[in-house]
Amino acid sequence: MGLTRTSAWIARDVWNEAKHRAQDINGVTLDIEIRRLIKLYVEGKVTIQRDLRPDRDPTREARKFLPEKTTWDLMKELAKERDGVSASFALEFMLWQYGRGKLILDTDPRIAS
Repeated sequence: MGLTRTSAWIARDVWNEAKHRAQDINGVTLDIEIRRLIKLYVEGKVTIQRDLRPDRDPTREARKFLPEKTTWDLMKELAKERDGVSASFALEFMLWQYGRGKLILDTDPRIAS
């Protein structure tokens, strides 16, 4: 399992909210939570709802993070094949839900009501 530095196009508010939840509420780094989110996506445990996030956001920029290379590469393929989106969009969606407290990371990840 090798980690690789990469980046994804994520909106500023999404990144900041997710970082806050990871560090200040869950007591871990955002990189750890991103790796968990990617793993859950690859396992088919998170569904992307494309219509809930805008296709364009002027605050999107390349945000650096440290995923596990194999699962990140697989997520890139699956996002395109399964959801018709880029891996950046899929990750942004998951971080958006996570940062708002709508995606709960526990033994049974789910979208909260």
